[in-house]
Amino acid sequence: MTLGLQDILARLGAGEALEILSPHWDESDACFPDTTPRFLTPEGVTFARDYVGLRTELDAPLVETARRVWESPELTHLAWHCNRLLFDCLDYEGPRFRQWPKLDAALGEMADVFYLLIALDVAPRARAVHQTRDIPEAISRASCGDFGEITRRHAEFTGGRLGVDMRAIYWLRHYTAGDLYRLGRMEYMVRPFGGRIHAYRNRETRQVLALAAAGTVFNGQGFIDAEPDPEAGRRCWGRATRCWTRIFRQEAAWALIGARIPCARRSSSSPGTSPSGLSWDSAAARGS
Repeated sequence: MTLGLQDILARLGAGEALEILSPHWDESDACFPDTTPRFLTPEGVTFARDYVGLRTELDAPLVETARRVWESPELTHLAWHCNRLLFDCLDYEGPRFRQWPKLDAALGEMADVFYLLIALDVAPRARAVHQTRDIPEAISRASCGDFGEITRRHAEFTGGRLGVDMRAIYWLRHYTAGDLYRLGRMEYMVRPFGGRIHAYRNRETRQVLALAAAGTVFNGQGFIDAEPDPEAGRRCWGRATRCWTRIFRQEAAWALIGARIPCARRSSSSPGTSPSGLSWDSAAARGS
């Protein structure tokens, strides 16, 4: 009997996620494999864990959770569908991943490992793409995402649970597309450069010269200059503070923004200040 998405989610205690998971369900159901999906096999799990550089001791909870998923037709169908939404259905928007359901009712304390198993499939997928381009193995291993960081962030916000930061999971698509590579400390994305420059290469020496586009104005520090816009500055300040306070603890966010943005100043009386006393300084924004 074919399992429908609505029935699957209801059995897993996640009926509220029907709308967010409905896209491409019929396609996923039609191509559901007869054998265990690679990312749920013990061999596939341990290979991917090792390839992305996670600790060996994580094999036990990863393999055990994969076994529990495969023994449940509902969880297996959902895992297959989520895997396709992440890596194959590129029109599925990134913000939706953060709305995927919690599966505590089905998997208990290992619920968050469900999405980590799906994310780890980046390893064989990216490796296959890299092999077609003769990318060295060492670069391929480094170019599958920083799993140490995205699992650490998840643990920090969930009381130590093993899982993956769902705010960053969409970024894995860049690796499987062969668009993003890590060399040493830096990552490089292969795509057209949209900066305001014109680059020229000497046909004989291959030397490259980059010149700023006509009309570009620079200040004394070598940065592109622009007419100050206090209102734009206030909007930017608001976006920055909202972003950082979501990611870090509020005090740490204000301290970091205050250190990085010269338009922040100490104040004990201005309305809207942070707990550390930082507020927007329009005079600083104007450069006065």
